[in-house]
Amino acid sequence: MIIDFGSVFSRKLEDKDVEDIYSYRNDPDVYMTLGGFYKGMSREDVQQWVSYQRTNDNDMVWALVTKDEDRCIGHLGLYNIDYRIGKAEIGLAIAKSHWGKGIGGRVYSGLITYAFEQLRLHRVETYNLAINKKVIKIKENLGFKLEGVLRDFQYRDGKYLDVMIMTILENEWQAVQKINK
Repeated sequence: MIIDFGSVFSRKLEDKDVEDIYSYRNDPDVYMTLGGFYKGMSREDVQQWVSYQRTNDNDMVWALVTKDEDRCIGHLGLYNIDYRIGKAEIGLAIAKSHWGKGIGGRVYSGLITYAFEQLRLHRVETYNLAINKKVIKIKENLGFKLEGVLRDFQYRDGKYLDVMIMTILENEWQAVQKINK
């Protein structure tokens, strides 16, 4: 799947992306924004992850690359896809050098559209560290609703952090799209 997001686009993960992924995934500012336990990644870990994602049936993960250099600046995906009940979890990681450029909102919007229109899913969910206010605001602006809070669910930098569960349903996304036209 290739989606054009303006200055960046998505494509399949490639071996040439390993060094860029290694760099941003080990940036403390980036991994402090991501959910899940994180202990860092070696280049070998990244290579294995890239190889795994190319064959994983439960996830659809792509590289986020610059148009001008075809350089990987992040990755995006739909995780834990369950076609039986029509749901998936959405995720995005972007290198810090590309923060604040509006990329996140465009990517989430394109990925949500893909989930509902191409995969025929009914529900997209996301798990966000409560301290990640910028991402939460982006998702609220896209129509995500707070569904619940997992209290003290992650441990980062010496403290426990809450995780917010947010969701958007297909009909809610359609309503947002009508308003934005």
